[in-house]
Amino acid sequence: MKNKLVAAFAVSALALGVSAAQADDHFYAGASAGYFDSHADLEKTVNEGVAGVQVGYHFNPDWSVELGQLSGFNTDDQEVVSLTAAYRLWGEQTQILAVGGIQNLRYTNSEVEPVLGVAVSHYFTDNVEARLTVLGGVEDTEYMTSTLSVNYHFGTHEEAVAEPEPEKVAPAVVMTKTLHAHFDTDKSKVRPADRAEIIPVAQAMKANPGSTATIVGHTDSQASDAYNQGLSERRADAVKKVMVEEGVNPDAIETSGRGELEPVESNDTSAGRQANRRIEAVVTGLPQ
Repeated sequence: MKNKLVAAFAVSALALGVSAAQADDHFYAGASAGYFDSHADLEKTVNEGVAGVQVGYHFNPDWSVELGQLSGFNTDDQEVVSLTAAYRLWGEQTQILAVGGIQNLRYTNSEVEPVLGVAVSHYFTDNVEARLTVLGGVEDTEYMTSTLSVNYHFGTHEEAVAEPEPEKVAPAVVMTKTLHAHFDTDKSKVRPADRAEIIPVAQAMKANPGSTATIVGHTDSQASDAYNQGLSERRADAVKKVMVEEGVNPDAIETSGRGELEPVESNDTSAGRQANRRIEAVVTGLPQ
């Protein structure tokens, strides 16, 4: 009889496991060993080690039901068949469960006993669980079973965690701006009217702290190369000063001078020389 029950439980567990694959509510099956102690009306007091199998079904993470069978190590005629429900009171990986149900106790005769108890469960993986259960009789206070079970949960799986989409960052663009900040002959002072060309660029940089600027000063050809080189550098520094006054980090601004080497107009005319007395600023790191 005992061997037939064990075989039936094993076949049922395999069938249920296949049908429950990949379900959120799922079946489980396992084996138990423990101790049985009863002074119930079984014609004889029984207290000995027991072992058996069980199958169960999880309706959700909190509720489950279980059908189990235990047989005595030393007495082939001793058998306990139980139908219990468990409710999770606390925990995730390690859980405390309230357990209640009925057990059919068979020795030389049989008796049905309502039982209540508690269990401590620990999940080593999503599928493998160990559980310690202690059940006591409701009507017979001297009745008790305590078992240590190992269960395999079919069809459980970790919820796939969606990778967060990377934050879309506006591509950085290179803004090249030829500032129409011109200078009087032999001067490096920024004229008030030319600040209107410089300030918008400075404000854009202030709003985007990661931006940088390269300012290059230029001259006409009216003086020596060495003098014009120094004058072009002073003009670039003068524009940087205006930007810093507008709140731009001075470390974000690089200045240099090219003297008379890069004219945009002919230096043979007054208008051409005026156009060449200029600065050019290249600003990077501004969003599009």
